[in-house]
Amino acid sequence: MNKFLIWSLGAGGSFLFFIMSAAPTLALGLTPGQVTLIGVKSGSQIERTITVSRSRTELAEYYDIAVEGAGAVWVTAPPRVFLPVGHRSAPLTLTIAPPTGVVGKYQAQVAVRPTAEPSKTAGDVNEVGLSFSLAVSLAFTVVAEERRQLLIDNIFLEGAEAGGQFNVLFSLHNQGNILDGIDQLGIDFIDQTAPAVAYHYVAPLARETATAPFNDRAVKLPVALTAPAGQYLVRLQFISHNQVVAAKELTREFVPAPPFWQKIARGGGKKLRLIFAVGGAGALVLAAAAIQHYRTRAKKL
Repeated sequence: MNKFLIWSLGAGGSFLFFIMSAAPTLALGLTPGQVTLIGVKSGSQIERTITVSRSRTELAEYYDIAVEGAGAVWVTAPPRVFLPVGHRSAPLTLTIAPPTGVVGKYQAQVAVRPTAEPSKTAGDVNEVGLSFSLAVSLAFTVVAEERRQLLIDNIFLEGAEAGGQFNVLFSLHNQGNILDGIDQLGIDFIDQTAPAVAYHYVAPLARETATAPFNDRAVKLPVALTAPAGQYLVRLQFISHNQVVAAKELTREFVPAPPFWQKIARGGGKKLRLIFAVGGAGALVLAAAAIQHYRTRAKKL
């Protein structure tokens, strides 16, 4: 049987295509294909996850993992990754742990190779055996001092009912080498029809945003809105260790909260069951009538 190997390295990852003339193309991928860490603190421990993926899922397959290069002595990885039947990908977690006192630049290669070991289902074996491997390039710089560097982006507001709550959504990127996060989020609501009228809110955030070094976190922060309905300029300040690390201004219209019976109507059967459990049959009849009235009005409008 004729066999061909095609290797491709792109910004998103490394991919290797294993082509056999009498069988469909097999593809093995590692994402990302390159990992670079600048400023790892000596004596600390950093984790990075690589995704091992394949194009075919009808077999259970094993992949041997090997770490090589000058920096390999401080990089650990599981000896093997297993992909069961029907699974297209699996995580491969690397741990970089330079000891205290070590500084400098280091490189390593993390090789992933399909094995020929029998699978755990029906005695199947990997079709490609030990014929090829694919590697992730790992480069890291080790320093002695602590470094703080936070980046905040993708900032949005979700929800628009006055007297209720809305959500502040943002992405936090810890580019420093220690556990870090936002301590406080300051929010100013400035009425655009009367700029002298403003409402201030401060949210403590230490636990919600604590992020490991060189890692990212998506944050969704619920905030109670005490300001009345209106058109507002919303000014956000993200504070860490008494310093503003990011700021954003957004315009937002907060609408009056709907009457309680409209909220019941929106909830439908689920809220009806809750009302029955709390208030009994009488409350259920009244709520059902309110829902019917609301939906009739909506149709007419």
